[in-house]
This record gives sequence, C-alpha cells and structure tokens, in this order.
Amino acid sequence: MNRTIAITSGKGGVGKTNLAVNLAIHLAELGHRTCLFDADLGTANINILLGIHPEYDIGDVIRGGRSLHDIIIRDSSGIDIIPGSSGVEEIANLDGKNLDTLVKTFAHAGKYDFYIFDTSAGISRNVAAFCLAASELLLVVTSEPTSLTDAYSLLKVLVKNGYQGRIRVVVNRCPDLASAKEVFKKFRMTADKYLGIKLEPLGLLYQDEVINKALREQKPFITLYPRSNAANCIRSLARRLTEESGVPEDVVDMTTFWNRCFHYFHTLLDLPGGKKESKPALVSTIAAAPEAQPREQAGREASVAPANAAAKPLTSEASAPAPKNGSPAASLDTVQALLPIVERLTDSILAFSQELSRVRKTIG
Repeated sequence: MNRTIAITSGKGGVGKTNLAVNLAIHLAELGHRTCLFDADLGTANINILLGIHPEYDIGDVIRGGRSLHDIIIRDSSGIDIIPGSSGVEEIANLDGKNLDTLVKTFAHAGKYDFYIFDTSAGISRNVAAFCLAASELLLVVTSEPTSLTDAYSLLKVLVKNGYQGRIRVVVNRCPDLASAKEVFKKFRMTADKYLGIKLEPLGLLYQDEVINKALREQKPFITLYPRSNAANCIRSLARRLTEESGVPEDVVDMTTFWNRCFHYFHTLLDLPGGKKESKPALVSTIAAAPEAQPREQAGREASVAPANAAAKPLTSEASAPAPKNGSPAASLDTVQALLPIVERLTDSILAFSQELSRVRKTIG
C-alpha cells in the first residue's frame, strides 16, 4: 500500500507529535507495517514521548558513516522510527549524486504500509517540502485563533505551490463533540472561501488528563491508558484512515516520494502575497503581517517574515558606507532601484494582512 502521510499544523504546541506517535502505534497494532519519520528539526519530540535516545540520525547516513538500517529504531510498540534531527536540513543541501544515493537507500529500506512524517512546527521550506511530497496531509488544529490562522497560512503556501493531495483535519483538545464540529465547520468554510479547497474531517482528540500523565512517564497514552477517551479517539482516527474509501489514488512508492521531496527542497516556492522566493530559504509565514503574528511564534525556527527579508537589503544598502569614489549618487541610485521592489512587496504584505484579518473574523 505504501501510503505517505505528513502530519503538520502550521504552529507548535497543538499536539501534532503526540497524535503522530499514538496513531502510528495503533496502525501497527492493527497489523500495518508502519514507519514514523521524525522530520522535526532539532527538537526530537518523538524521542521524548517514547523515552528513547537515538545514537544516530539521518545525518549520519548522509555523511556516510551509517546505513539507514543502522539508524532505524525498532520500537517495542511495533513501529519503526527514523530519527531525523539536524539531518533533515542536511538533506536539503545535498548535490545530485548524493541525492540519488540517498533516494536509493530509502527505496531499499523495506516495505511499509504507512510512512508517517511528523513535520516541524511552523512553515519552513522543510515543512513545505514534506507536505508537498506526501499523498495525504493530516492537519492538526485546536480552537485557538493562532492555531487556526497558522494552519490557514500553511494551507495557503501549499495551495499556491500546487498541492493536489488529500487534506484531512484533526481537531485536538476538544471538550466535546459539538465544539470540535464548530471549529471544523468555521475552518472548512474559511478554506473554501479564500483558498478554494475542500477540507475533510478525520476526527477529533478529546482533552484528556491521561495525555499529560503519559507524557510525564514518556510513554504513549494509547499503551498506558488503552481505555481512555484519548485512546478511543486514536482508534477512531485510525479506523477512518484505513477505510477502503479513504485510500487515495495517488499512492506513491518511497522513490517517488523522496524525489518529490528533494525537488521541493530545491524549488523556488510560491509564497503568500504572490511573491516567489529569490533563493532557497525558509518559507515566509503570516508573521509578515504584524497583526497576524502571534506572540508564541516569536523566535521560532520556521517563521521568517517577508517584511524582514525586504528590510534587511534596504537597510544594508541605505546605511552602507559611501563608495570609495565618494559618489553619493551611487548610494542614491541603489536605493531608488530598490524602491519599486519594496513597494510591490509592501503591497503584497498589506494584501495578505488584510486577507488574514478577514480570515480571523470568519473563524472567530
């Protein structure tokens, strides 16, 4: 079957990794060969949730010191885990020959029914690449406005870059079914109105005290508390995910997936506001608009504001020392040449900011 599923959110702290781990474990319990790829840069949340301490990660494979079989963790819960860590960023910098070698390595790693990719928080180039390459997305949201606006921004990036896969939404931390339905309804209407895409509900995950208890014990809650509300939700999500009608037409093998992924690692992505990247860099997010930048996003790895990207070149040119020939006209010409670019970028940012204002009103 070989289904590739990226679990993502657009924002950290919404329970994405917890969902990925427990869902993967239950899929394995149902008899599906499942591989969980930790595509979260640096934070290694999967390790924390499972209480494991990988000696090697994908970076060691890239550098040639280890094989993929050396780094795969055969977890007692029945899943295989590929630690990503900083190696995910190294993947993006490989040349053609080494990329081909790595693709072949993944292709021969073994057959799995489900490859689940737990992406980083935020909207970086790496997150976009994994999402765009996957046949299916599980988008995790909560009722918090920051979660919904960041998820919307991620969807906008994916849509502008031609994502054609299936997108299902999981509403996390729900007090009851009615609130989950309301959150999904508003979010679906917003995505349909402003992005022209149809979102599907996969299900919900109730707010349950056993989740934090399991986290403190560094064990999956579906294993520690199999009769809890949270565990029942995971089983329901897995059941819907494995229904015959839910299997997508675009089921790809790992060679195809990684070729797609590497393509997006090295492609100039189309960003919000109608602007293309000028070079491979982190994908800009709604942090571009001051009104759309939640406090929790400050300083996160994935958020690079287009406004900052524009300000730096302008500032450096405007404040740079005068040319050696002493000609002030040279500096003035440089600034004047940049003005049309800055004006277009400002218009794009303003338009996107206004769009997000409308989105917030719709969701709120």
